[in-house]
Amino acid sequence: MSADESPNSPSDRDPHEEARRLEFLRDGRPSEILGRLVESDPLALRPRSRERLGALGYLLPEERLALRSMARVAYEARRRPRDMRLDVWLDGCVDGSIRELIEEQLAEERELQPIDASRDVDFYRALGTALSIEPSLARLACVRLNGLTRDRRQVFHALAIERATLEQCVARGLGSESRVLELFHQAVLQITRAFESRGANGPWSPPA
Repeated sequence: MSADESPNSPSDRDPHEEARRLEFLRDGRPSEILGRLVESDPLALRPRSRERLGALGYLLPEERLALRSMARVAYEARRRPRDMRLDVWLDGCVDGSIRELIEEQLAEERELQPIDASRDVDFYRALGTALSIEPSLARLACVRLNGLTRDRRQVFHALAIERATLEQCVARGLGSESRVLELFHQAVLQITRAFESRGANGPWSPPA
């Protein structure tokens, strides 16, 4: 499986199962489809959103991504290309929602919106606790990391967020141990420089 392929996207999915899942998108107005998706998540968009964030290495609130993805799926269901596998289309919907949330996160940071006014305040507080930084710096860390290359994002996400081991990173195909450490240190350096530009004092490193 490639890093771009969702674990929910087997190429040999049972066609009967595919048809059953499509039933959730066929009947009703977009608002009705959205209600079904939110109520029971029959297309597993919550785990798919979590997996895409890990695979791409972005720092975004999982639940809001899942809800945004559900809305996109519901309102674009009638325009879904009939020759495209459902799982491929769903991944595209999640990825489109990721891009939207990154743009919104960046706009908040550029405007220096108070963290307490952000709809993602709980996410930033939790992330700040996990990384031993203030919530206001947590959003800045997200913006800086989300703008880095994918390999640096993936390694930082694996080591600092998932608390994976070096051996696990190597097993995932993220590089040799020395390469993983190099990428991680590069990501930390970029985030630290962003903190310094905001006036934060002293060096920073994520908790071990």
